[in-house]
Amino acid sequence: MADRSNEILIIDDDVDFAESMADLLELEGHQFAIAGDGPAAIALAQQRQFDLAFVDMKMPGMDGVETLRRLREVQQDLRIIVVTGHASPDQLDQAVTAGAFTLLEKPCPVENVIAAAQRATQPQVVLIADDDPDFSDALADSLAKSGRRVVKADTGISALDRLQSDDIDVLLLDMRLPKLDGYEVLRAIQQQDVTIPVVIVTAFPVADDEIRKFDPIVSEILHKPIGPRRLVDALNKAATVPV
Repeated sequence: MADRSNEILIIDDDVDFAESMADLLELEGHQFAIAGDGPAAIALAQQRQFDLAFVDMKMPGMDGVETLRRLREVQQDLRIIVVTGHASPDQLDQAVTAGAFTLLEKPCPVENVIAAAQRATQPQVVLIADDDPDFSDALADSLAKSGRRVVKADTGISALDRLQSDDIDVLLLDMRLPKLDGYEVLRAIQQQDVTIPVVIVTAFPVADDEIRKFDPIVSEILHKPIGPRRLVDALNKAATVPV
């Protein structure tokens, strides 16, 4: 059962799939509405406030990316999960860039739908620890569009301070930070027994044997530049990894 009831909009031209999703979400205690295409979804969003929307990528007329963009214009804080069966990688990147929280592939197992809805309707706080302000700002803007809250640190020391003072869900950690590098930050996290999943973000090679010393804290290693879909996938994977 859900912690609280959420208002969820399901947008899909496959009536059977949409109704199956609605039945599942209703069993979890949520309220729902169904729209068969983008214009119908936008009309509903203009009349009713939603917490979350499931948006199919392939629909007649207005596709999922345009529907997502238009929905975010109507309800800026709406969290959106893209559901896809045949979308191209480029389309999925566009969806994430436009503000999708995460992606689900059809057919969607029940547990995946429930888990995605739970993560999307609970605020996810991401700490970006990187001393490159251009990279950090661009990353923060992208994550904020998806409904995540972002805090930033530009040194290893300030990253550890943030972990102590803020309720952080995921740490994006550059390995070449001033005033404690990434390895030193990871060692400090281990010693302090902080339960926080870490996604390493680096432009340089990292030694696998060194990183394995920090299992299970490190959930993934991303190499710059990072595609939007790759980043979102890593954040959602990190959120499901016990540490």
